[in-house]
Amino acid sequence: MSDVQDDSHRLPFAVWTDIFSFLDGRDRARIRRTNVLFLFIASQRCLWTPIDIDVSKLKDPLNDLRSLISRPYCFVDTVSHGSGSSNWKIKDEFLALLPASVKRLCLYHADVSDAGIDQMMRHGCKLEGLSLERCSQLTDSGLRHVGEQTGGTVRKLVLYSCHSVDEDGLLSSLPLFPNLEDVCLTDICNSVLESLGKHCKRLMKVSILNSDITDDGLKALADSIHTLTYLQIVHCDTVTVEGVKTLVTSNPNLTEIDISFNSWLNDDVILTVAECQPNLQLYDVMSYADTGSVDTYKRVAKCCPNLRILFTTALTDVDKKDIRSINKDLEISETTMKNFSHWCQAL
Repeated sequence: MSDVQDDSHRLPFAVWTDIFSFLDGRDRARIRRTNVLFLFIASQRCLWTPIDIDVSKLKDPLNDLRSLISRPYCFVDTVSHGSGSSNWKIKDEFLALLPASVKRLCLYHADVSDAGIDQMMRHGCKLEGLSLERCSQLTDSGLRHVGEQTGGTVRKLVLYSCHSVDEDGLLSSLPLFPNLEDVCLTDICNSVLESLGKHCKRLMKVSILNSDITDDGLKALADSIHTLTYLQIVHCDTVTVEGVKTLVTSNPNLTEIDISFNSWLNDDVILTVAECQPNLQLYDVMSYADTGSVDTYKRVAKCCPNLRILFTTALTDVDKKDIRSINKDLEISETTMKNFSHWCQAL
């Protein structure tokens, strides 16, 4: 009997994927046993049902996780600790159960250690988003291990009040995250900003919170990064408007700026920053004091015709109506998303 030539590899991959999409889960699972090519195609994430796990809504987190990951024709995509009623904290034993399919991991007040992160990464996880808030047991070693094992797949990194990850730990870890597009860091200094600019050239969103940075740090970032669309500088009282202006003007695609709750925030600063970026669509200038006059906000609305959302403090309905006379599409709010737990989990 003559050998039959296998021409399956000549068909474009996209066509194969489309064909496999017509199979149900059971048939896709079976066809993976045919050959290496079909195994690869049938294993593509686009052909399976993703599961997002909110630990706070699980009654028995460990057993519920075991049940979820054993479901046929599904894969776990995101694991977070949301706003549910559960007080259960994610621990190392929970991370050890996570499958390699997990792409986004959000840990809030989690009792996880470097050993737990190591167990999870041994499964081959290629994380795209990592959010760590108030994870006090996690150290520099754990963060570096994620960077080493993911091979640059992480695009979003949030480190909020993880005090065991110090400045030296960040400086040694950031080179391992070259493809970062979105970063949120607290309690950092100028050297970390310099490292971000040097090693993370794809940055589009930067949040700096509760940090002793200065204008020199912002200028170092401005010298290297020109692709930002979102900038947040909150509770950073050692910078001035000059440093902020330098960073804003070096990033012409900025459409969202949050400079709220800084001691240097005043009418002149609010207007100066807005004038540097006329394409603004969102502007957050919330303050503990009654910062910003109606006249200032009217001038902001005039110089930023695309502005759609303005977060500010203590304006009456009459004031808002007066400001909207300049920009009728402008939404003015006195509440802003300062719930960092919710923000960090939005990966």
